[in-house]
Amino acid sequence: MIEFPNNFEGEKADKSLITKLQTPEELSGFLNLVLDGLKRLRENGKFSNEKSIEATQREYELNSNPIAAFMEERTQISDEDCDAILLYLEYVD
Repeated sequence: MIEFPNNFEGEKADKSLITKLQTPEELSGFLNLVLDGLKRLRENGKFSNEKSIEATQREYELNSNPIAAFMEERTQISDEDCDAILLYLEYVD
């Protein structure tokens, strides 16, 4: 997975970002990153991420689902004991 820590929303929104990312210089930079990764793959004979499929799936879920991330990080109660109102108040806090 590739992490993208920056959000470009609201005042940070750049409506022409896709055009800027498709310049020959930027595409060349992306290609260089890919070629570096290919070199490492060939040298190692395997992918360097050795996480299990389950761990990778869980990481993806937490990164793409804010409710799942919240539940993982901020709660310590089981699903059967979950009080929806308290969870909602904690979430919006």
